[in-house]
Amino acid sequence: MFSLLVLLDAKRFATKRKASVNPIYGVRYFCKASRPAPDFAARQEMSPIHNSRLAFNLLKTAFNPDAEEFWLINLNADLSSKGLVLIAKGTLNYCLVHPRDLFREAVRANSYALIIAHNHPSLNPQPTKEDIKLTKKLCKLAHLMEIPIIDHIIFTDQDFYSFKEHNLI
Repeated sequence: MFSLLVLLDAKRFATKRKASVNPIYGVRYFCKASRPAPDFAARQEMSPIHNSRLAFNLLKTAFNPDAEEFWLINLNADLSSKGLVLIAKGTLNYCLVHPRDLFREAVRANSYALIIAHNHPSLNPQPTKEDIKLTKKLCKLAHLMEIPIIDHIIFTDQDFYSFKEHNLI
């Protein structure tokens, strides 16, 4: 009887305060935000990335001459960027990337497709055997997850190498 009275009292309170009452969880408040959430599109350029040159233009600002870094560009269905995410940071000539880290961020961002990229501090954008092996492995996993990798870009501060343009993806 006591819980029923509390529930009825909570309902009366909830209607005055823009809240709802759930018999199990109690009163839940619905408040309006004092200001709208920041628009991600306003913070980053959101033009579609239809070729590797446009992806490189987005990536070259992230070039680190001191260490290899592995980056992810999450894409919407219209191929516009949802953001640039640093997946791993390595040493001067090596960066260890685990697929779980890459796909965690892709799923978290609800990506339609991906562009993966990493820099070469040596300023030589040509892929190594390890780069090619990693790309093939990640593309197989992306196929299983149904989130396609549309390109892998190796970039320096001035130049880039696209796996898509060289038919390696």
